[in-house]
Amino acid sequence: MSYYGVNEGIEKSARIIMLFIMPMFIYTLIVPVRKRVSVIKLIRKASSVFIIGLLTASSGAALTENLERCEHSYGIDERIVRFGVPLGQTIFMPGAGG
Repeated sequence: MSYYGVNEGIEKSARIIMLFIMPMFIYTLIVPVRKRVSVIKLIRKASSVFIIGLLTASSGAALTENLERCEHSYGIDERIVRFGVPLGQTIFMPGAGG
């Protein structure tokens, strides 16, 4: 017996997994291989930014934490971080691509 909306709910869940969770999983596997760092270290350093972004659903709230992590935890030059992170967040913001 099938209820109306059950298949739609499963389809939406599958879309969420494919659009959000799978790219994050693949990214956390590709970066350590290319940069020769531990997966655990990468997850530990990036977890605060992921958690803030997920809990607040605000890219603005995660921006400051992301800037701090890039400068201090990852050791990226401040000039690159101050230019690249806001630009990347704007480019990948839904609805801002025009």
